[in-house]
Amino acid sequence: MNLSRPSLEADQSITVSAIARWEVYRRLQELEIPCECNTESPLLVSIATPTAAIQVWSVVRQVTTSRHELASWLEDCWLSVGERSEEHTSELQSPCNLVCRL
Repeated sequence: MNLSRPSLEADQSITVSAIARWEVYRRLQELEIPCECNTESPLLVSIATPTAAIQVWSVVRQVTTSRHELASWLEDCWLSVGERSEEHTSELQSPCNLVCRL
């Protein structure tokens, strides 16, 4: 019986701190993205789809970016959505045009 672990097909090595590496690994496991995390080695991730690439980027960013930077980024996103909503305010005030576009 062969108990060796299958190797990942499209390996990508991700370099993050030792503490962040295990947190990223745990989250990728929850997302069912194939990955390996061994002691004293980089995190290996199999990125097979564009969706997986975006998920990996998002997880790494959430774990490695400071709370202040994440809050600032989120605030900027909300401000840009607000600006786009203001452009359509006149359209929304018209009774014959009740479609809200973001």
